[in-house]
Amino acid sequence: MLTHQLALNFIRYYPFDHSTDRTIIGLAAGFDKNCDLLSHIHKLGFAFAEIGTLTPKENKGNRYAKIIKFDHSMINNLGLPNIGIDKAIPKLQKAKPKIPILTNISPLPDSTFQEIQDAVLKIENYCSAIVLNLFCPNIRYNINKMDLIKIKSSRPIFIKLSPDLSYRELNEIVTEAIDNNVKGYVLTNSLPVQGGGLSGKRLKDFSNASIRIINEIKDEKQIIIGCGGIETTEDILEKIDLGANYVELLTSWILSINPLYIHNLNKNLDNTVINLQNIEKILI
Repeated sequence: MLTHQLALNFIRYYPFDHSTDRTIIGLAAGFDKNCDLLSHIHKLGFAFAEIGTLTPKENKGNRYAKIIKFDHSMINNLGLPNIGIDKAIPKLQKAKPKIPILTNISPLPDSTFQEIQDAVLKIENYCSAIVLNLFCPNIRYNINKMDLIKIKSSRPIFIKLSPDLSYRELNEIVTEAIDNNVKGYVLTNSLPVQGGGLSGKRLKDFSNASIRIINEIKDEKQIIIGCGGIETTEDILEKIDLGANYVELLTSWILSINPLYIHNLNKNLDNTVINLQNIEKILI
């Protein structure tokens, strides 16, 4: 989309550097789909970036993709358009990111377990961590999601979950995740609704409920990255109070059309009494 390409170009040539202000705020997956901003995204003040979503092979996305914006929220049915793992790797090799890069990987409808495992092994040396996208509302999964939790990597693995899972489902996932040494959870993905995946303000309560539940049942060494409905410093602190260690956002930043948006959130957090853990130390 033209507006997305304009945003990429703006960030690429953005003349200021707010990286010294960064705190615990990361960029959520869905913006840098094709690894175009690896050497630039730090300038806006993000502490880390979740790139992709990438799939085992190139994916064109949905033919009639659209984005609907309303009430500080968005519904999209883009269908994970991306260049695929093999084309992304040269970009990762060439880039010199100044913040941790988390690579979000999702199956396609015809993907096998081995294809996902191979994709992880191909790309793991060029990123700080892997995020397995287990529940995307715009992709039909034919692979067993519980099996995906068994994916192995030399890098820390996070799993990204749907906001509409029951306590029983979350408990089963966490049990499997602990058994397979999963580093943590990204909570949450967008909410499946008619027309696609819902993100932004209207996702907040669903995301927060998942963070609260996961924090109660996870291993104490596992970490939570909160995602969904973050617009203000108060929203970030609420997720921290519920158990999140870090947060990431996308929709509110896009809708703000403000290059200082993350910088301002970081400044407000600096004036708040919270434990700002350095994510580089966590991803070891």
